[in-house]
Amino acid sequence: MDLDTLLEHIDIGEDQDIEFKSAKNTLPKDILPTLSAFANTDGGYIILGVSETDDGFIISGVNNPENLITQFWNNHNNPEKLSFPICSNYNLEIKEIDSSKLIIIPVPRATRTQRPVYINKNLMTGTYKRNYSGDYHCTEVEIKQMLRDASNDPQDYQILDNFNFDDLDPETMKAFRQRFSNREPDHPYLELDDKNLLL
Repeated sequence: MDLDTLLEHIDIGEDQDIEFKSAKNTLPKDILPTLSAFANTDGGYIILGVSETDDGFIISGVNNPENLITQFWNNHNNPEKLSFPICSNYNLEIKEIDSSKLIIIPVPRATRTQRPVYINKNLMTGTYKRNYSGDYHCTEVEIKQMLRDASNDPQDYQILDNFNFDDLDPETMKAFRQRFSNREPDHPYLELDDKNLLL
């Protein structure tokens, strides 16, 4: 993340893929839920060294970035703390703004087989998702869906017995055809009926 983008986000505030954390001397305890949330949703950036005030976010900096990075990796790579080590060492950055140092931690979206990413060895209470600027516990249904998707045979790949073309929702088929047409308006398949288009 370049400095201009970072400063712009500090002015705007947190959102779906940006989380600021004050971390003057020690790693914040709530960093693990954010790691889980970003990994289980669409990924994002954790920025250490930015504090929230009544007037918005300000750069507060970190005093010893190398020490904080060591703390981060100790937690990140500890299976007692995080179920899957999701981040890559070479992606972490230290940025300096007006003599204040910040740590930028990119968190990728976990793959289907890596999810759910959870904390403190507790699948049911340690699995989080990102919803706008907050980290929220996943429901049992959401966790079970991730587990099903993580299997070698995700639901989308299953053949459903005793179903035929008549079981497809016509409105969904219409929407699919429209999206196809928007992307490839002159494609010859668009001349086919719905069944042959799908084939």
